[in-house]
Amino acid sequence: MLLNQIKRGIVLTVIDRMDIHRHVHEKVKNIRVSKKRRNDTVMKLFICPKCGWLRTVSRRTKVECYRCGRKQMEPVKLTYDRYVKMTQKERDNYKDSWLYIHSRSTKNKLS
Repeated sequence: MLLNQIKRGIVLTVIDRMDIHRHVHEKVKNIRVSKKRRNDTVMKLFICPKCGWLRTVSRRTKVECYRCGRKQMEPVKLTYDRYVKMTQKERDNYKDSWLYIHSRSTKNKLS
């Protein structure tokens, strides 16, 4: 409605201008949020708890390890954007720490 008034050239009061600004701000904010959600959900990372191999997939939830043959890999909390920016040494450190933490929690469950 307000945008139609602008197109018709009607003189707006200060309150109307504030409403237009608020409306445009909400549209821009929603676009930013939707782009962020879309970027976060595009690629997912999985790790094999047996051999530590990291694999990226787009939509699958049941991911098997091609290195050791394990049927189900575990999802990690690392985002794809962050993973891409990591060096190989940082990736190896992440993998080693993930395996260390999860192997300890598995041993505690068995005890």
